[in-house]
Amino acid sequence: LMAAVWCTHKHAFYSAAILLAASLAAKIFAILFVPFILIKSQPRHWCVFMGTLIVLYAPLLGNLQSDLLGLAAMAQSWEFNSAFYGLLTLWFPAHTTKLILTLIVFLFLASYAYVVCRPKFSLRRPWLTLNISNNIIRGDLIMGVFLLCAPVINPWYLLWLLPFAVIHFTLSAWLASVFIMLAYVVGLNLEEPHLLGSYQMPLWVRPLEFGAIILMILGEYFYRYRKNTSIDLSCK
Repeated sequence: LMAAVWCTHKHAFYSAAILLAASLAAKIFAILFVPFILIKSQPRHWCVFMGTLIVLYAPLLGNLQSDLLGLAAMAQSWEFNSAFYGLLTLWFPAHTTKLILTLIVFLFLASYAYVVCRPKFSLRRPWLTLNISNNIIRGDLIMGVFLLCAPVINPWYLLWLLPFAVIHFTLSAWLASVFIMLAYVVGLNLEEPHLLGSYQMPLWVRPLEFGAIILMILGEYFYRYRKNTSIDLSCK
C-alpha cells in the first residue's frame, strides 16, 4: 500500500495500480484507499488494477464462496472493542447502527474526495486542516474514521494509520496506538472466566480507552486550528 502511495506521488500510475491491487488482495481494508490513490489516473490504469486483482484472485476462485460466507458472518455478528458502534447500539438495533455509521463514513470519504479534487479550498480555510499539499493522501484520517465506526477494532488495525502518521505527523494516531492496547484487558487475560467471558471487557475499559483517544484527537485538531488561524491572520 505504501509503495502504491509512493508511486502515485511520483505519477507512476501503472506501478501504483499493480501494487494497490496486491495490497487489496492481501487485506480487504485497502479498498478504502483505492479511489484516492487512483483518483487522478486514467481508465487504462484502472484496467491494470482490475486485471492484476483478477490474476491474483484466480487461484482462489474455487474457494471464493466460502471466503465470502466467512466475511458475511463476521460483518453481521462480530463485535469487539468497538467505539461509536458499541455506543450507538445502546439506543439502536445493530442493523440501524450499521446504516448510520456507514452513512457517516460515506459522507466523510465523499467530503475528503472533494477536498482532494479541489485542493485550493483547503488553502483558504484555516478550519480545514487536511494537509494535502504534498500530494500524499491522509490515510490516517481515512482509516481512523473507518475504525471509529467499525464494529471491530483490534489493536493491530492501527498499523494502517502509522505510516501516514509519519508522513503527516499526527501525534494522536501514535498515542491511540498505545491506548488501544487496553483491548487486551479481557476475561481471558485477566484469568477471571467466572466474572467475565473470554473476550468480555470490564465496563471501565472502553470509556477510558476511547475517551482518551477522542480527547487527543480533539486536542490536536484545535491546536492545528489555532496554529493555522494565526498563520492565516499573519499573512493578511
